[in-house]
Amino acid sequence: MRLKRLLAACVAVAMTVGMVPALVFADETASESEETAAVETTEQEKKEPAKKETEKPAESKEEPEQKASEKPAAEEPAAKEEQPEEPAETKETEPEEPAETKETEPEAGDPAAEEPAAEQPAEEEQTEKKTEEAEPAFGDKASETDSVPEKNADVWGNIKWSLSGSTLTISGNGKMPDTEDAEEIPWHSSAKSITKVVIGKGVKSIGSFVFSECENLTSVTIPSTVTKIGDGAFLNCKSLAGITLGKNITSIGNYAFDSCTSLKKVTIPGSISKIEDFAFWKCEGLTSVTISKGVKTIGQYAFASCTSLKAISIPSTVTSICEWAFSNCDSLKSVKLPNVKTIANYAFSDCDELTSVSIAGSLTSMGEWAFIKCKKLTSVVLASGVKEIGHGAFADCESLSSITIPGSVGKVGTYAFSNCASLTTVKFGNGYKCISEGMFSHCTNLSSVSIPYGVTNIGMYAFEYCSQLENITLPSSVKTVGNFAFNKCSKLSLINLEEDLRYANSHSWDGCDTSFNHLIENPATVKGKTAKVKYRKLRKKTRTVAASKVLTVKAPGQSAIYVKLSGKKKITINKYTGKVTVKKKLKRGTYKIKVKVMATGNATYKASGWKTVTFKIKVK
Repeated sequence: MRLKRLLAACVAVAMTVGMVPALVFADETASESEETAAVETTEQEKKEPAKKETEKPAESKEEPEQKASEKPAAEEPAAKEEQPEEPAETKETEPEEPAETKETEPEAGDPAAEEPAAEQPAEEEQTEKKTEEAEPAFGDKASETDSVPEKNADVWGNIKWSLSGSTLTISGNGKMPDTEDAEEIPWHSSAKSITKVVIGKGVKSIGSFVFSECENLTSVTIPSTVTKIGDGAFLNCKSLAGITLGKNITSIGNYAFDSCTSLKKVTIPGSISKIEDFAFWKCEGLTSVTISKGVKTIGQYAFASCTSLKAISIPSTVTSICEWAFSNCDSLKSVKLPNVKTIANYAFSDCDELTSVSIAGSLTSMGEWAFIKCKKLTSVVLASGVKEIGHGAFADCESLSSITIPGSVGKVGTYAFSNCASLTTVKFGNGYKCISEGMFSHCTNLSSVSIPYGVTNIGMYAFEYCSQLENITLPSSVKTVGNFAFNKCSKLSLINLEEDLRYANSHSWDGCDTSFNHLIENPATVKGKTAKVKYRKLRKKTRTVAASKVLTVKAPGQSAIYVKLSGKKKITINKYTGKVTVKKKLKRGTYKIKVKVMATGNATYKASGWKTVTFKIKVK
């Protein structure tokens, strides 16, 4: 007995230093071993209930062979008490059930006892095995969601798609997704190879930018179920030659057909209330646009830079044309606006071939520079009812020859008709009130202006550089004339005033050789006569005839002004003396000369008081 106890103590010491495994004692320690095993089993079930399956393989690799008759070591509790630094793998390899053989330590002298770290590879192998066992479940999940990249997927949102050769077919029920990033579109990588798109019934919208960059797309089939075309949907589809927009489409987004340079004709259905901004911008091949009744607004730049557009049909339902809507439409010939209420800034600017414009009386506002630089525009008809003409609206319309501004116009912006070099005649309707700043400046051929009663103000630079303007009558309603209003009107010699001005200064007429007349009724009476000139004297030199020989003028204490209206070019009359000049070599005959005469002096007279008369020169 003493020998056994001594041997057990030695074994315990050996276990402490990791030299030998515990020995098994079957007789004296049986009861103690059973109690220890029961306690150990309870603790192991609490701590490691989930490791049964994973530790069994490790047992088969790491446990040394044990005899079938061996039982759990009686000294194991002591070993646990004396081994606080035992490697983690020892615990991992302990069995869960007391009946199973527990891993024993190697005998003394075993290389494994001398090198405890040698057990680490076994733990790494066990970890790798666990990883290998876990990988199949992850792989199965990946195969469901990630096995096919998104860009090649055949389902995108509510739609399905397939690409066969160069034909893209889209089907489904619902709206096509919108995106602003082309790389999010599943067929983006194949965009340049697509030549045909077929959209099946059930698809309700064409998403934003979904076909952008399809440069070789030539054909698109849009079903009746589609109600919306998103922003930039066909942006840069440069080969698209035609498009049919169904009656159920209610919205065409911004940039929808921007830069579709091969598009030829477009009909906008009446189901669309607004053609959005930039919708057909830079469609350089577009020649014809038909807008159906129902459309109300044409957005900014909607058809701008459509350089081949020759005809545009605008229905009476269109009430608003936004900024730059038709700017730079270089081939557009004529425009009729039957019921437009608003024309915004630059709406028809730089339309080089535009020759005629007809605007109905419904117009309440014409924006700035609306028709600027329409260089071939010759005819503008503004119906009675038009309320406003914007700043520079017809500036630089070089071919415009005449304009009538109805009395309903309450406001004309500054420089509205400036630089209209061909403009010769301007008429104002009754009730017109103000000639704005620079309104006709640099109209170098303007010779006739009829300013109606009711005009109260002539703005600065209003007729500046109107070098052909010779005379003008300012009605009694005019109260102010702005600085430089008639600046550089080099031929302006007479300004008739029906009443004293409240404000005007010398700068108003800078560059003019002008006299002012305070107008009253012309008291003169004028009668024409016949004067004779000998032919033989005209053969050698020019002859003159006194005014009294050709006219009888009764204006006591007054002189008169004489202006020739018609007659032979070789017969002229002096403006201030009335002397008639007959140039030499005039042939025999009787010539009628028509003149008008105005009495002058300290008092001057209204333009309506000119006396018109005809006299005769008889050469024999």
